Amino acid sequence: MATTPRKPRQPQKRPAAALPVPLPPRTPAEEALVAEWRAVESVEGRLQRPPVFTEEPDGGIGLAGDQDLARARLDRVFRGNTGAYTGHMATLVSRALGMPDHVRAANVAVAMVHAIGPQDPVEVILASQMVAAHDAAMEMIRRARLDDQPSAVIDSCITRATRLMRTVTAQVVALKDYRSKGHQTVTVQHVDVRDGGQAIVGDVVMSTAGRGGGGT
Repeated sequence: MATTPRKPRQPQKRPAAALPVPLPPRTPAEEALVAEWRAVESVEGRLQRPPVFTEEPDGGIGLAGDQDLARARLDRVFRGNTGAYTGHMATLVSRALGMPDHVRAANVAVAMVHAIGPQDPVEVILASQMVAAHDAAMEMIRRARLDDQPSAVIDSCITRATRLMRTVTAQVVALKDYRSKGHQTVTVQHVDVRDGGQAIVGDVVMSTAGRGGGGT
């Protein structure tokens, strides 16, 4: 019995991928934002960028690129004047994040402290504590949202997260108070004194004696 030879299967054509929708042209404000971002790469702005760490062949953490520039960046972020102090502070805050990738943890920690912008060693300490407490609070919230968690575990994680977030709030207030030390605020208000009136400067004490008010 004769058989009809089968035709070879033709490869199926995959549908063409949709072309991305072109973005609208940048607005003047967006152009200014991009220009400002690029200016960070300039010579004057390089010190403002957080340092970049890299992994050494022995598994340790080293400074990437220009070593002197990296040290200058670290000292700028942590307001230090010795390598021992700066390295110690960077190590403390990076370890507090608890990230398994120690190089990434160091980069993230320094970038977060840099974003707060401490101006002296005391502010560096507060900024480092804020970074550590904030990261721990976010970790507690993450754990509370894991699947199949008992209610007791969820409650415990939320309670710890709440305490940590309150701690961060207190640290923000402490940093604000410290930054405003020695600054007095004087409020001047307009006082309209009509003819025959008197302007009184100071505390005014009102008494109801002799007016039938029963005051003492």
